[in-house]
Amino acid sequence: MLGLAEDKEAKTPQSGRSESAVRKAQADQITLRYETEIVGVEDKSLHSLLEESSQLIGLKEKLPATVAGLDRRAETDVQRFQAALRSEGYYSSSIDYRIDREATPVRVTIHVTTGPPYHLAAY
Repeated sequence: MLGLAEDKEAKTPQSGRSESAVRKAQADQITLRYETEIVGVEDKSLHSLLEESSQLIGLKEKLPATVAGLDRRAETDVQRFQAALRSEGYYSSSIDYRIDREATPVRVTIHVTTGPPYHLAAY
């Protein structure tokens, strides 16, 4: 009589997958919760413009899996903020960010120094 090796691992009733496969799949879906704060911009309309152009804020419901993913979003926001500020005449702005990994949830603080606005005297 041929003997078949038994699957020693328990299967979950819903998926038929082994419990370790289910745990691995859940671990692969771990996401990084975070909060974003934009500081240094007193003008409410300019602050709103930056919030609207932020991927950190816009993609908050689609959480990144790693700090590296969060860092990429912050880097992208620096570029997006520079473009938004230039559109409003702030050509000498400075933007920096900090990710506090020790905070729960992780805290991303974006520091914006707008510099003086440039206005066209004539066009």
